[in-house]
Amino acid sequence: MVPTAFSWIQHGLIGGWVLAPGYQRPVAEAMAAAGNSAAIAKVLQITRTAQCLQCYSSSSSLGYIITALGSAVCMLSALTLSNENPNPRNRA
Repeated sequence: MVPTAFSWIQHGLIGGWVLAPGYQRPVAEAMAAAGNSAAIAKVLQITRTAQCLQCYSSSSSLGYIITALGSAVCMLSALTLSNENPNPRNRA
């Protein structure tokens, strides 16, 4: 639940700043020029708390990736062992 909460906060912060009047034009120009990744990078550059938001976004993304990989490993070990609850040793 913690990575989900972090993702909601991250999307709320970035979405709120993108919709602010002073940020719409630079973000739209970055998106038109290079796509979504450039627009996100632009938001993370032009906000007042850019360094804090960059760290937060990186840790939130890392938490999502770790959670997704943990779920995938659990499913793969459950399918391989034909057991709904594989032990931690087998998941490792």
